[in-house]
Amino acid sequence: MKPIEPEETRNSVQSYTERVMPRNNVQECNSFSNGWKKENSTSQATLGLSSEKLGISDYDNSIDSYIEKRQNLLITCIFPVARRALLFPQNGTLEEFRRLAEKRFKITLTPAAYKTFDGFIIDLVDQEDWNVALWEATRNKEAIVKRVEVYF
Repeated sequence: MKPIEPEETRNSVQSYTERVMPRNNVQECNSFSNGWKKENSTSQATLGLSSEKLGISDYDNSIDSYIEKRQNLLITCIFPVARRALLFPQNGTLEEFRRLAEKRFKITLTPAAYKTFDGFIIDLVDQEDWNVALWEATRNKEAIVKRVEVYF
């Protein structure tokens, strides 16, 4: 059996591509997409829609700005037999968290504790402890996801 030379492979791939999609079809596809864009923009204008009305004129598409604007924490609830996670607002109170967790997991929560950035476990007794837990979660500026681990 004769080995395939690189030049032969290139020619066979090129000829296959030309057979499947000739150059004039590529140009037709490009002209179709350009026509669609023009048609889409005119239909948007006829509907009276503009980027200002849609609220996207100052939209920043970068992931960094999304992370900075996000106001939720990922709270991992660690039970003796399971781990569950939920999103919770950064400015939420301890009582709101307890109500949400009880509603979501359908159990009554016992006193809880959280894990600090340094690995220590601290009891969550009152709102002041909860504020410290939230501060711990947000102080690490390099973390992509702001998280709190709560133990029950």
